[in-house]
Amino acid sequence: SSTGIYGPFPADKSSVAITCRDFTWDPIPGATGYDLFFGEDVIQPLEKIGDNLPSPSMPLPELDRYTVYYWQVVAHTPSGDVNSPVWWFETNGHYGDFDSDGDVDGTDLKVLSDAMITFDPAVDVDSDGEIDAEEMDLFLCNFGRSD
Repeated sequence: SSTGIYGPFPADKSSVAITCRDFTWDPIPGATGYDLFFGEDVIQPLEKIGDNLPSPSMPLPELDRYTVYYWQVVAHTPSGDVNSPVWWFETNGHYGDFDSDGDVDGTDLKVLSDAMITFDPAVDVDSDGEIDAEEMDLFLCNFGRSD
């Protein structure tokens, strides 16, 4: 059977909110470490931002809105390296600025809490029909950010 690296987050060809979640992927049995390569421009080689990571995850770096990013994982195993495909994702406009004033601050928390009571689809950044932990995470991880 062929060995590959699967289960990437952010998923290939996905549109994601700017979040504090980590890059993650499915572990490779017997892997001794993982290198993570990341960049915005496929003309340039991707930059190694994770070197011999002990587990299949790494915090996302700070991301810009409306940007396409590329990433790849190389797993080191006793029988040789296993390369993932080069995956890409784009960031959408969501980063917790629910009142669209350019700052993530206390007024966004009020918009978020109001949206939990009277459902506001504009605040439902993951379009799951709920104002829940995903939206709260987006607010918390970007609190204090100005764009």
